[in-house]
Amino acid sequence: MKILRNCWMSVRYAFRYAPVNAALLVLGYNIPGLFSGLQIVVIQRLVDGGILYAQSGDGFRQMLIYGICLVGMMFSWGVLQKFAGYERTPIEAKLTQKLSPMVMEKMENLEYSVFEDQGAQEVSPLPDHQNQELLLAGGQNDGIRQTAGLFPGFSGAA
Repeated sequence: MKILRNCWMSVRYAFRYAPVNAALLVLGYNIPGLFSGLQIVVIQRLVDGGILYAQSGDGFRQMLIYGICLVGMMFSWGVLQKFAGYERTPIEAKLTQKLSPMVMEKMENLEYSVFEDQGAQEVSPLPDHQNQELLLAGGQNDGIRQTAGLFPGFSGAA
């Protein structure tokens, strides 16, 4: 349930802080999704036109029209997918710019007593011997440096 809540929260933040880009991203991914169903119908009509042309010589115009429709759908599918992919970058930039202060404020107010709680220490997905090796190697600090490096202005903080 927590996964669904986090997914819903990420979609909500995307539409709150970058509404135009998020709407274009949704359209860029969902409109080509309709093409899969339409492609079946267009191919069926294309094959029917080909069979009619082979039998009587009358289906050339139908075959030509649906062939052009199929090529146009495939071209626009690729263009819209690329367009949606390009929309992710402005969304990521706007979210980073607008959410960084909030995240850093929460990190500053974080109390270390929370980490001393026994329940918080048992959350790690790694086995105990890997956790000990990670702590001895200083891996926790690397994670903090990588997290702080995601935010502009904090890349040199350790």
